Amino acid sequence: MYPNRREPDLKIFKNLYDRLGETGSFCPERDSTGRPKTLNPDEEEEILVRVAENPELSTRRIAMETGIYRVSQKTLMPNGTS
Repeated sequence: MYPNRREPDLKIFKNLYDRLGETGSFCPERDSTGRPKTLNPDEEEEILVRVAENPELSTRRIAMETGIYRVSQKTLMPNGTS
């Protein structure tokens, strides 16, 4: 039907079939996608030390300097801090 299109690998269908049987859904579970949003103790300490040294420091600046995602940092920040 579409001669110039690549055929999907059989593993795709097997994975979908397995997931449907295990979870009842074709969609992957939210916990198994993307990067984890939790911080380890060293990352928490790094953020808290930086904010204590400079309370005006933004989550964007911390992310640029440390590589710790802004979303992860927000678990430590008081409401209204960005």
